[in-house]
Amino acid sequence: MIFTMIEWEYQKNDSLSIHALKTYTEQLLLLMVRNGNEKKRESEGNAIVEKTVKYIQENYMNDIKLSSVAKLMNVSAEHLSRIFKKETGFGFNEYLTLYRLQRAEYILANEPGRAIGEIAYCCGFNDSNYFSYKFKQRYGISPTKARNGIGVSARLVE
Repeated sequence: MIFTMIEWEYQKNDSLSIHALKTYTEQLLLLMVRNGNEKKRESEGNAIVEKTVKYIQENYMNDIKLSSVAKLMNVSAEHLSRIFKKETGFGFNEYLTLYRLQRAEYILANEPGRAIGEIAYCCGFNDSNYFSYKFKQRYGISPTKARNGIGVSARLVE
């Protein structure tokens, strides 16, 4: 059902689509965390992953390292990496980058006067060229084109 809604929003592509797609993406990630393989899931691991996701969402603009978050969660970096991937289907850095890109896309759509470098920095990217590279890699268009509404159909999660 959620995939149908995501596909529908891609096709509709109106002024609210970006918000809806962001919401559906977050719902999908939460469903993946909650409804992982029941036989393999440990409740403690799930709680750690949920806390990690929340931490990322609250601190994405800062320099976040797997080792630092693992220390906060009182587990080894290897253990956090393993359970995060198992529960979400994403690697830690992959999820962090995806979340940062989604926040950047939101800012591009809603604050058109902000410079690309400023958006990159406020979303946790230390290098605007790297940000532009990752944005284009993910969405198929540059941040500037996304802000200007060019190639909007390539936007958000595939």
